[in-house]
Amino acid sequence: MPSRVVLIRACPRDATPTRGDIASALKRGIEAYAGRSWKTFLRGLFGRRVRLGLKVNCLGAPGIPTSPAVAHAVAEVMSGAGIPEENLVIWDRQNRELKAAGYRLNYSSSGVRCYGTDTYGVGYERDLLIHGEVGSLLSKIFTRHTDLTVSLPVLKDHILAGYTGTMKNFFGVIHNPNKYHMDNCRPFVTDLFSAPGVGEKVPFTVLDATKVQFHGGPSYNPRFVRREGILLIGEDPVAVDYAGYTLLEKVRKDAGLPPLKEEKREPLYIFDAASPPYSLGNAGEEGVVVEEVT
Repeated sequence: MPSRVVLIRACPRDATPTRGDIASALKRGIEAYAGRSWKTFLRGLFGRRVRLGLKVNCLGAPGIPTSPAVAHAVAEVMSGAGIPEENLVIWDRQNRELKAAGYRLNYSSSGVRCYGTDTYGVGYERDLLIHGEVGSLLSKIFTRHTDLTVSLPVLKDHILAGYTGTMKNFFGVIHNPNKYHMDNCRPFVTDLFSAPGVGEKVPFTVLDATKVQFHGGPSYNPRFVRREGILLIGEDPVAVDYAGYTLLEKVRKDAGLPPLKEEKREPLYIFDAASPPYSLGNAGEEGVVVEEVT
């Protein structure tokens, strides 16, 4: 059965959505996706006692990180579904990157928390996670401070991987992502995400395409950024990545750029993830249905 992904427009193209715009769009999108109220769906997916991580991507800060408006809107919606604010953690690798992206750090026990793995007393696990070609230490925020994770990547071109989104966002969970960028990041993205205790802890994705870095990424390159005002949501991380990759190719085509395949940067790891031995989800036109919601 094909996987469904919902594409929601939070604001007109070339505009900047507010946190309120994004929260409203998320609620509409979740109800279109689930066929029931957003609160009922989220309570069924997460429960109320879960400690929920919101894994953002701040590598392109300050120009093209996961928008703080998106992350805080997701936190607002999750809190509205009954998850206490103090059980929500917005996080990434470094406090410096979070601050550069416009996030306000919060280490306290009240409100939505926000901090990086490099926070004193946090850090990485001591034992290597070894799976396939990957051998890495995992952030303790992922392993100990949270029970489940919502992946909140930003839609970007990547000079080596071709595309970076949901699954590659988890390079920000490990201590040595620099080791895994050869050969278009194959098989490293899929080996990491399929490792025990990694992808299985990610039941939902909100892909931030309010701004898209459609060439010259993953660092910020203002010449190749377009405001789209879009969010992509779904439970199947592979399907969300396929939908994000498809959107990236559309934006590139509109800008007169060739397909990533012609630049030898096609993100084949997405299709690897949909195939044995990984079988993490669905990809391809027959495997993914994208429903647009205004």
